[in-house]
Amino acid sequence: MQIIKYYQSQNQEHWKNEIGKGDWSAAKLLYSWLNTDKLKQICGKSTEIFLLTDGDNLASFAILAEQDEIDAPEL
Repeated sequence: MQIIKYYQSQNQEHWKNEIGKGDWSAAKLLYSWLNTDKLKQICGKSTEIFLLTDGDNLASFAILAEQDEIDAPEL
């Protein structure tokens, strides 16, 4: 297992697609915000995404944001 910072990864497209495969609502919302470049606009410019990976597979992720209480739209 390895922890990767999404915004420092040279393979962001792969990791974004892995996030998009998640079947939980947080993954779907994060994928949507990454596709539209809205994550940092909504959560703050210093927002970081940490990915727990197993090879090329995503095991989990965590977001560290300036603002952690937001009104997220229903998916």
